Amino acid sequence: MSTSATCVIYDGHKTPRALTDLSKISEEIKDPWAFMWFDIVAPKADDLQLLKDEFELHPLAIEDAVASHQRSKIESYENYWFLVVHGVLENGDGISVHEIAIFAGRQFLITVRSEPAYPLDEIVRRWEHQPESLERNSGALLYAILDTLVDGYWPAAETLEERVGDLETTLFEEGVRTRAALIEIFDMKKTIHHFRRAVLPMREILIAVQRNDLGIL
Repeated sequence: MSTSATCVIYDGHKTPRALTDLSKISEEIKDPWAFMWFDIVAPKADDLQLLKDEFELHPLAIEDAVASHQRSKIESYENYWFLVVHGVLENGDGISVHEIAIFAGRQFLITVRSEPAYPLDEIVRRWEHQPESLERNSGALLYAILDTLVDGYWPAAETLEERVGDLETTLFEEGVRTRAALIEIFDMKKTIHHFRRAVLPMREILIAVQRNDLGIL
Protein backbone atom coordinates (compact mmCIF):
# COMPACT_ATOMS: atom_id res chain seq x y z
CA MET A 1 0.00 0.00 0.00
CA SER A 2 1.18 3.50 -0.79
CA THR A 3 3.12 5.28 1.95
CA SER A 4 1.75 8.60 0.66
CA ALA A 5 -1.72 7.83 2.09
CA THR A 6 -2.81 8.98 5.54
CA CYS A 7 -6.13 8.44 7.29
CA VAL A 8 -7.32 10.25 10.43
CA ILE A 9 -10.58 9.46 12.24
CA TYR A 10 -12.50 12.20 14.08
CA ASP A 11 -15.02 10.98 16.64
CA GLY A 12 -16.87 13.80 18.37
CA HIS A 13 -14.73 15.47 21.01
CA LYS A 14 -12.34 12.55 21.29
CA THR A 15 -8.72 12.96 20.26
CA PRO A 16 -8.31 12.30 16.51
CA ARG A 17 -6.62 8.98 15.80
CA ALA A 18 -4.67 7.72 12.82
CA LEU A 19 -5.82 4.58 11.04
CA THR A 20 -2.81 2.63 9.82
CA ASP A 21 -4.61 -0.49 8.62
CA LEU A 22 -6.40 0.99 5.62
CA SER A 23 -8.26 -2.25 4.96
CA LYS A 24 -10.41 -1.38 8.00
CA ILE A 25 -11.72 1.86 6.51
CA SER A 26 -15.04 0.32 5.49
CA GLU A 27 -15.56 -0.91 9.06
CA GLU A 28 -14.63 2.36 10.73
CA ILE A 29 -16.79 4.38 8.37
CA LYS A 30 -19.93 2.65 9.66
CA ASP A 31 -19.79 4.70 12.87
CA PRO A 32 -22.49 7.40 12.36
CA TRP A 33 -20.83 9.72 14.90
CA ALA A 34 -17.41 9.77 13.25
CA PHE A 35 -15.88 10.72 9.95
CA MET A 36 -12.45 10.29 8.45
CA TRP A 37 -10.06 12.41 6.43
CA PHE A 38 -8.18 10.28 3.92
CA ASP A 39 -5.40 12.04 2.02
CA ILE A 40 -3.26 10.58 -0.72
CA VAL A 41 -0.61 11.96 -3.07
CA ALA A 42 -0.12 10.64 -6.61
CA PRO A 43 -2.12 7.43 -6.07
CA LYS A 44 -1.12 4.22 -7.82
CA ALA A 45 -3.33 1.40 -9.08
CA ASP A 46 -3.66 -0.33 -5.69
CA ASP A 47 -4.55 2.97 -4.05
CA LEU A 48 -7.33 3.56 -6.57
CA GLN A 49 -8.65 0.07 -5.92
CA LEU A 50 -8.70 0.84 -2.21
CA LEU A 51 -10.81 3.95 -2.85
CA LYS A 52 -13.27 1.83 -4.78
CA ASP A 53 -13.42 -1.04 -2.30
CA GLU A 54 -13.35 0.80 1.03
CA PHE A 55 -15.34 3.93 0.19
CA GLU A 56 -17.51 2.46 -2.58
CA LEU A 57 -16.71 5.37 -4.91
CA HIS A 58 -17.86 5.32 -8.51
CA PRO A 59 -15.10 4.05 -10.86
CA LEU A 60 -15.59 7.00 -13.23
CA ALA A 61 -15.19 9.46 -10.36
CA ILE A 62 -12.00 7.70 -9.28
CA GLU A 63 -10.62 7.93 -12.82
CA ASP A 64 -11.53 11.61 -12.89
CA ALA A 65 -9.69 12.17 -9.61
CA VAL A 66 -6.33 11.28 -11.19
CA ALA A 67 -6.95 12.98 -14.54
CA SER A 68 -5.48 16.39 -15.24
CA HIS A 69 -7.96 19.27 -15.29
CA GLN A 70 -7.57 22.94 -16.08
CA ARG A 71 -10.87 24.02 -14.58
CA SER A 72 -12.21 23.60 -11.08
CA LYS A 73 -15.58 21.82 -10.93
CA ILE A 74 -18.14 20.13 -8.69
CA GLU A 75 -20.29 17.09 -9.45
CA SER A 76 -22.83 15.20 -7.37
CA TYR A 77 -23.05 11.46 -6.89
CA GLU A 78 -25.57 9.50 -4.88
CA ASN A 79 -24.14 10.21 -1.44
CA TYR A 80 -21.11 12.42 -1.96
CA TRP A 81 -19.71 15.32 -3.89
CA PHE A 82 -16.76 15.13 -6.25
CA LEU A 83 -14.77 18.33 -6.58
CA VAL A 84 -11.71 19.39 -8.50
CA VAL A 85 -10.14 22.51 -7.02
CA HIS A 86 -6.83 24.30 -7.39
CA GLY A 87 -4.45 25.77 -4.87
CA VAL A 88 -2.19 28.60 -6.00
CA LEU A 89 1.18 29.40 -4.48
CA GLU A 90 3.63 32.21 -5.09
CA ASN A 91 6.74 30.90 -6.78
CA GLY A 92 9.54 33.43 -7.02
CA ASP A 93 8.20 36.17 -9.30
CA GLY A 94 5.39 33.93 -10.55
CA ILE A 95 2.86 31.39 -9.33
CA SER A 96 2.33 27.64 -9.36
CA VAL A 97 -1.08 25.98 -9.63
CA HIS A 98 -1.72 22.69 -7.82
CA GLU A 99 -4.70 20.41 -8.41
CA ILE A 100 -6.66 18.69 -5.65
CA ALA A 101 -9.53 16.25 -6.15
CA ILE A 102 -11.98 15.94 -3.25
CA PHE A 103 -14.64 13.38 -2.39
CA ALA A 104 -16.90 14.80 0.30
CA GLY A 105 -19.54 12.65 1.97
CA ARG A 106 -21.17 12.64 5.39
CA GLN A 107 -18.75 10.06 6.83
CA PHE A 108 -15.60 10.91 4.92
CA LEU A 109 -13.57 13.52 3.13
CA ILE A 110 -10.93 12.32 0.69
CA THR A 111 -8.25 14.55 -0.79
CA VAL A 112 -6.27 13.33 -3.79
CA ARG A 113 -3.30 15.55 -4.52
CA SER A 114 -1.29 15.42 -7.72
CA GLU A 115 2.43 16.10 -7.84
CA PRO A 116 3.83 18.58 -7.02
CA ALA A 117 1.45 18.34 -4.09
CA TYR A 118 -0.19 21.41 -2.60
CA PRO A 119 0.94 21.59 1.07
CA LEU A 120 -1.71 20.94 3.71
CA ASP A 121 0.01 22.85 6.54
CA GLU A 122 -2.28 25.91 6.52
CA ILE A 123 -5.40 23.80 6.01
CA VAL A 124 -4.47 21.61 8.98
CA ARG A 125 -3.69 24.68 11.10
CA ARG A 126 -7.11 26.22 10.42
CA TRP A 127 -8.88 22.91 10.89
CA GLU A 128 -7.20 22.21 14.24
CA HIS A 129 -7.83 25.73 15.56
CA GLN A 130 -11.54 25.89 14.84
CA PRO A 131 -13.65 27.04 17.80
CA GLU A 132 -14.83 24.12 19.94
CA SER A 133 -18.40 25.34 19.46
CA LEU A 134 -18.24 24.39 15.77
CA GLU A 135 -19.10 20.82 14.89
CA ARG A 136 -16.14 18.87 13.54
CA ASN A 137 -17.56 17.10 10.52
CA SER A 138 -16.75 16.62 6.87
CA GLY A 139 -18.61 19.81 5.93
CA ALA A 140 -16.52 21.90 8.31
CA LEU A 141 -13.33 20.33 6.94
CA LEU A 142 -14.43 21.03 3.36
CA TYR A 143 -15.06 24.65 4.28
CA ALA A 144 -11.58 24.88 5.84
CA ILE A 145 -10.00 23.53 2.67
CA LEU A 146 -11.91 25.82 0.32
CA ASP A 147 -11.39 28.85 2.58
CA THR A 148 -7.63 28.28 2.61
CA LEU A 149 -7.46 27.86 -1.15
CA VAL A 150 -9.50 30.99 -1.87
CA ASP A 151 -7.43 33.08 0.55
CA GLY A 152 -4.35 32.03 -1.39
CA TYR A 153 -5.70 33.51 -4.63
CA TRP A 154 -5.30 37.13 -3.56
CA PRO A 155 -1.52 37.18 -2.96
CA ALA A 156 -1.09 35.15 -6.16
CA ALA A 157 -3.11 37.73 -8.11
CA GLU A 158 -0.99 40.50 -6.60
CA THR A 159 2.17 38.69 -7.65
CA LEU A 160 0.91 38.46 -11.24
CA GLU A 161 -0.06 42.14 -11.20
CA GLU A 162 3.40 43.13 -9.97
CA ARG A 163 5.04 40.99 -12.63
CA VAL A 164 2.93 42.62 -15.35
CA GLY A 165 3.90 46.05 -14.02
CA ASP A 166 7.60 45.15 -14.05
CA LEU A 167 7.31 43.85 -17.60
CA GLU A 168 5.58 47.02 -18.79
CA THR A 169 8.31 49.13 -17.18
CA THR A 170 11.01 47.08 -18.88
CA LEU A 171 9.36 47.42 -22.28
CA PHE A 172 8.98 51.18 -21.98
CA GLU A 173 12.55 51.62 -20.72
CA GLU A 174 14.09 49.56 -23.51
CA GLY A 175 11.82 51.06 -26.14
CA VAL A 176 12.03 47.87 -28.17
CA ARG A 177 10.31 44.51 -28.03
CA THR A 178 13.20 42.16 -27.48
CA ARG A 179 12.84 38.42 -28.06
CA ALA A 180 13.26 37.78 -24.33
CA ALA A 181 10.48 40.24 -23.51
CA LEU A 182 8.13 38.70 -26.07
CA ILE A 183 8.77 35.22 -24.64
CA GLU A 184 8.02 36.52 -21.15
CA ILE A 185 4.79 38.12 -22.38
CA PHE A 186 3.75 34.83 -23.94
CA ASP A 187 4.54 32.93 -20.73
CA MET A 188 2.62 35.50 -18.70
CA LYS A 189 -0.47 35.13 -20.90
CA LYS A 190 -0.40 31.35 -20.41
CA THR A 191 0.00 31.73 -16.64
CA ILE A 192 -2.88 34.20 -16.37
CA HIS A 193 -5.09 31.98 -18.54
CA HIS A 194 -4.34 28.96 -16.33
CA PHE A 195 -4.98 31.02 -13.20
CA ARG A 196 -8.34 32.28 -14.47
CA ARG A 197 -9.54 28.81 -15.51
CA ALA A 198 -8.66 27.46 -12.06
CA VAL A 199 -10.10 30.33 -10.03
CA LEU A 200 -13.26 31.57 -11.78
CA PRO A 201 -15.31 28.33 -11.39
CA MET A 202 -14.75 28.44 -7.62
CA ARG A 203 -17.69 30.82 -7.27
CA GLU A 204 -20.24 28.21 -8.38
CA ILE A 205 -18.51 25.59 -6.24
CA LEU A 206 -18.75 27.77 -3.13
CA ILE A 207 -22.42 28.55 -3.83
CA ALA A 208 -23.24 24.84 -4.16
CA VAL A 209 -21.40 23.97 -0.95
CA GLN A 210 -23.04 26.82 0.98
CA ARG A 211 -26.48 25.67 -0.19
CA ASN A 212 -25.55 22.07 0.73
CA ASP A 213 -27.37 20.92 -2.40
CA LEU A 214 -26.97 17.23 -1.60
CA GLY A 215 -27.84 17.62 2.07
CA ILE A 216 -24.94 15.42 3.10
CA LEU A 217 -22.68 17.85 4.94
